[in-house]
Parts: sequence; structure tokens; C-alpha cells
Amino acid sequence: MIEPCMVRDRKMTYSEALINIFISTKGKAIELDPETGKVYSTNSKNLSDRITITTSFDELGSRLFMIPKEKENSSFPSRPSFKKEKALKLNRSSWDISTSEPNVLVLDTPSFRIGTEGKWEKATEILRVDSKVKDFLGIQHRGGQMLQPWAKKKNPDPKKTAVNLSYKFEVKSVPAGTVSLAIEKPETFRISVNGNAVSSDSESGFWCDRSLRTISFSANFLKKGINEIAMECDYTEDHPGLEIVYLLGDFSVKVSGNKSTVSSPVRELKTGDWTKQGFPFYSGNMTYLTTANLKKTAKEKVFVKVPSYRGTAVAVYVNGEKAGITAWAPGEVDISNFVKTGSNDIRIEILGNRRNSHGPLHYFEKWPMWTGPGQYTSQDKNWTDDYNLVPCGLMENPLVVVRS
Repeated sequence: MIEPCMVRDRKMTYSEALINIFISTKGKAIELDPETGKVYSTNSKNLSDRITITTSFDELGSRLFMIPKEKENSSFPSRPSFKKEKALKLNRSSWDISTSEPNVLVLDTPSFRIGTEGKWEKATEILRVDSKVKDFLGIQHRGGQMLQPWAKKKNPDPKKTAVNLSYKFEVKSVPAGTVSLAIEKPETFRISVNGNAVSSDSESGFWCDRSLRTISFSANFLKKGINEIAMECDYTEDHPGLEIVYLLGDFSVKVSGNKSTVSSPVRELKTGDWTKQGFPFYSGNMTYLTTANLKKTAKEKVFVKVPSYRGTAVAVYVNGEKAGITAWAPGEVDISNFVKTGSNDIRIEILGNRRNSHGPLHYFEKWPMWTGPGQYTSQDKNWTDDYNLVPCGLMENPLVVVRS
């Protein structure tokens, strides 16, 4: 029995694989390439009781074959093969970068007060605060079996209580321009930043999802040292619930345990995990910029190869045009049609994911085999107060590979 493992850890390759298909037909097997739409001939034989196909598989590789019932007159080319290869490693001590969206500070651990006469309680993860409010009101906790708030029948006289939240974080360098808060249902809150009122009327759009509205305010509301974002609401049994609040802007973030510090923005990254270089909660796309002097003949093909990255996929741009995208081994994009002799602008975009912004952020296991409501509200040994983040970024220097 094969032990379960992460997809990225499945490294087996097969330089030669023999496939037997027990079918009797006159048609010759052909291979379809879903990525490009091209059709290729195969190294196959039609025997009396079967068809044999000799092929190969990269890591996590798959092949799509079609076998016509009758012999066809049309012929297809073989997959291209190369005899010579030379590689140029794009070694950079640091990379100029560009981001697809603002950087993120996760605010998920406020001190809180329930009721106008209640006492302030120590900083607690926001979903646990939400459960405490529900206990105070005597209403059902959120969970996998709950009826969504928008589908629930409204109570004409709902139970309610005042709830105050106070998020505190350190700022070492005040960002320039404007910053934003991303909040679900901002109209249900009264918000202030270091005592300065922020109106939900300043809503400027959404981030990630239309339910997560953005409220812009001047970065001058922030200050060096400890900052406070205060939120107050009238929590009723019809309230959708308390969620993470996000601060968005042009800044860097450093995390230590469950404490975060905002500082001046980062414009360059080293090869490796971007969560340790000022972007712990960043979940957009990150583009690494470089140039390469290249020379290509008509008989050569040029590829950008990204041996190792952490993200959902990699897009490659050459001289301002999108050359292609790859999400599986061998991690290559054909850039032959976009290369010119001389200096070429190459941009390698790591497509991010929302794991480090939306969680689970405090589940003890970094890569759980399953993620559901329980991973966000785990208890005891399954919980960690520290942020448990996953690595993201360009983990190994890419190469430009020329094959002939």
C-alpha cells in the first residue's frame, strides 16, 4: 500500500513505459496534447489482440491517447526530440519584483468586550471571540452544519449585544499615501484608527471577494509605535459573524510568533520563501524581473525552466508578451517565438494562493490532509497561537534552456 503524501512530493518519473491496451482495431494510436491542442503520432504497434504504446512520464505526468476504429489516411508528426541542450542559469543575488495587489497585514487577534458593562478581555483569535459572543447571547455557534446567515429566517426581535474589538500592532515606518481595511459587512461597524473615525462611506471596492469590502483612509492616521484599530458593532443573532480584518497597503510585514510589525516596503527579494522577506500574509501574484542576452537560430527552441517554486503555477513573460504558463513538471515554458537576439526582458510570475491570508492560520499542521471548519477552530494540541504559514515564492533560480 502506498502511503499518502503531498502531490509535490510525488517525484517518480518513467523514462520508458509500455502500455498494453487489449483491443483489436485497425486504427493507429495517436496522442492528444490538451495543453496545446496538437496531435502527435505514437511509438505503437497493432497486434492481433492488443495495441502496445511505448511512451514516458514526467513527475505527475499524464498522457491522452485516442485509437480510431478504422485506419486513417492522415498522418501526424512525432513529438519533437532534441539532441543538444545548453542552459543559462539566471543567477541573481536579489530580484527586482512587482506585485499584483497590495501587501497584507492580517488582524485576527483583538482584545474585546461583550456588552456595554462587560470587562475588556485579553487578545483572542477572532473566531473564538465570535463563539464567546454567541455563548453570551445563547445562540448556535458557526460550523459545517449551520444555515448560512443570508438563508436564515429573520427574527423580528433578535437577541443583541454591543461588541468592542481592539486590534493593536507595531509600525516602524509609516506607509505613504493611502491604506485600506478589508472587512466583511463594514456598514455594521463603527471604525477608528488611533482615535480617527473611518467611515464605511469611504468604501473603495473589494479585495479577493465581493463580500470583503475595502475602506480607504489616509496613512497619516498611522504612527510609529503601537497602533490601534478599534471596531464596535451591535451584534445580533442575524449578524453574519466576526471575521479576520485585513490592512492593505504599500508596506512590509514581519511576523514573530503571533505578533506583526509593519515597516517600509520591500522592492527586492532573494530566491526563496517570500513569507520571510516582508510578505508573510501576501497572497497575490509575485513577478520576478530580469534580463538575459540570448541568441537563437531557426533550428533551436528556447525554454524558461523553473525547477522549484511554491505557488499555484508560473507564468512567463518575454519582452512584454505572455509566453505561457506551467503548473507541472518539468516546469518549462517555450519562449522561442518571443525571443530576440540580444537583451531580452524576462518576467517570471509566481501565481499565489490565499492560504497565508485566509488560513487556516493557527492549525498545528502546516499542510493538513483536509481543510474544513474544524481546522479554523481547532483546540488543544491541534491549535497554535503562532501563525503557521506555508512557504511561497521562487525557491530555486530558473534557467534559460536552448535545445537543438
